[in-house]
Amino acid sequence: MGEAKANLSRLIRERDPICIYCGTAPSDDADHCPPKVIFTGKDRPKGLEFGICKDCHAPTRAIDQIAAGYGRMMPPPKTGAEKADIRKYAKGMVNNYVEVARIFGGASRINNQGLHVIEVNGDDGERLHNAMLAFSARLGMALYREIVGKPVDREAHIFARYFSSGNIAMDEFPDHLFEGLQNPRTLRAGRKHKTGEFLYDHMYDGERFLGFAMIRESFASLVMITPEAPDGEPGLGRMFRPGFLRGFDWRRVEQ
Repeated sequence: MGEAKANLSRLIRERDPICIYCGTAPSDDADHCPPKVIFTGKDRPKGLEFGICKDCHAPTRAIDQIAAGYGRMMPPPKTGAEKADIRKYAKGMVNNYVEVARIFGGASRINNQGLHVIEVNGDDGERLHNAMLAFSARLGMALYREIVGKPVDREAHIFARYFSSGNIAMDEFPDHLFEGLQNPRTLRAGRKHKTGEFLYDHMYDGERFLGFAMIRESFASLVMITPEAPDGEPGLGRMFRPGFLRGFDWRRVEQ
């Protein structure tokens, strides 16, 4: 680890001495959420970095690879750098995450709207769904920490969903939840920004937090964090609780 990286990790751990994802274990490292692998060439400006413990950190590596693959479905690569990035990502995935590569192999196609979609059936489809929901829930917790200024309460309920480019194009959004999301942000470094690769927004009324993030044109994550499980609001997604990353295995169909 370089000196600058070590100093950054130390500062983040000092700010977040307890892991923001479980709320119980000391922070051992800095978590980039969204991770570097999401971005072309891993070119990620500083920001949205949080304290994480080793047990919560361990499952995120494969989850991040899956979200990065999903996030490269749209738009199609245009520049030489984007094409090289996809080749490098694919090579690394095959070498280090063969189970992830198997899920994406042959799963992408172009639909009649000209959109890349991923079609995975059976247990592999459930595994992909598990990973994408876990990625979305973790991203929602990170955005909560960034925006509210404190980690999610250990008793909170976290509801996560994600929407593919196909869902988005066909207006399969819960529109009533998106009213008020009007000030999207991204990661920036001087004049450089990542608007085309990552946008996020939120609503917060002091009790309920709604976090939204868009990865390129490929998928959107939507997360509601609330102190109690709400009644009469179907379609909020799978419920997670703080600490869910510890021991999480995206390969298990039944979590």
